[in-house]
Amino acid sequence: MKEEMFSSEQLQILYDILDLIIPSSDEYEKPSASIILEDSANLTEEFILLANSALYKIQELGNFSFNNDWEKLQNEEKLSVINIFQKKENRLFTNFCLSVINAYYTNALVLKALNTKSIPPFPEGNQLKEFDYLMLEHVFLKGEIYRKTE
Repeated sequence: MKEEMFSSEQLQILYDILDLIIPSSDEYEKPSASIILEDSANLTEEFILLANSALYKIQELGNFSFNNDWEKLQNEEKLSVINIFQKKENRLFTNFCLSVINAYYTNALVLKALNTKSIPPFPEGNQLKEFDYLMLEHVFLKGEIYRKTE
C-alpha cells in the first residue's frame, strides 16, 4: 500500500528521514520511526499529505543544491539537504515531525517495544498498582479549589 502512496525514490527519502527523526536504539530495544511505514494502513491522511509535501521539497532542494538524486547523495549531503529544508520550510518541517511523532507513539509495535501496558484504545484502562489511598486524603479534605461559574 505504501508503494501506492509514494514513489520508490520518495520511500527511500522517507525511510532516511524517519530514521533521523527517531533513530533505533539497541540499548532500549526501540525501533526507529521508519517502522510506521510497515503498517501503512494506519497512516493518517494528514501524515500522507505532509510527507508528500516534505518529500517534494526535499527532492527539489537535493536536485538544486547538489544536482543529484537523493540516492546518489552522500550522508553528509543528505543531512545538509534536510537542514536546508528545516530552515527554509520550518513550519512544514515542524508539522511533519509532529505527525511522525504522533504516528510513532500510537503504533502498536512501538508501544509493545516500549513495554506499555495499554495500547489504544485502552479498553481496560491503565491499571494502577495498589497503594495507600489515604495518602490522598488531605487533597480530598481541601474541598473544591476552583471557582464556581454561573
